[in-house]
Amino acid sequence: MAPPAPPGEHRVVLDCPPAEALAAVGEAAEAWGADWQRGIEGGRLGLPIAAGIRRGLARGQIRIERAGAGSRVSFHTEERLFYVQTTAVGILVLAAGGGALTVAWPFFPALLPLAPLGAIVALSGWFLVISRLTTSTPDDFLRLVGEIAAGDEEHGGDGEPASPAPEE
Repeated sequence: MAPPAPPGEHRVVLDCPPAEALAAVGEAAEAWGADWQRGIEGGRLGLPIAAGIRRGLARGQIRIERAGAGSRVSFHTEERLFYVQTTAVGILVLAAGGGALTVAWPFFPALLPLAPLGAIVALSGWFLVISRLTTSTPDDFLRLVGEIAAGDEEHGGDGEPASPAPEE
């Protein structure tokens, strides 16, 4: 069992040579919309990431090393920048107000005519924001690299298709 990755480092082990792994990183970066600057044994990566209502960019080094018959791809995050989507926060604040209105009418009967509107506003927050929240991390990117590398082997490599195995 390999030692755990240090904080800020993400790894995946692939069943393909380092040259194919480097090509898979380039394909994955193009598909992901990342900023990829290829080097000899890796390169620099600017990876768009998402965490709920936050969006951002993770920048760092990709390093590819030989690991037995395959290769190990590691992404060392040097910088993470996040910003909050203010439109989503505004919609959620309105939805919270609608939810409060819906809950408050039994205590303030004069609000009963507005309760259906409050319920609609509260549900719209769910449908417009919360149901669409996503997360995309460097681990997801490396999983995509593994899928691309496995697909390359299926279409032109020799032997069994690779299955990416995150290194523990």
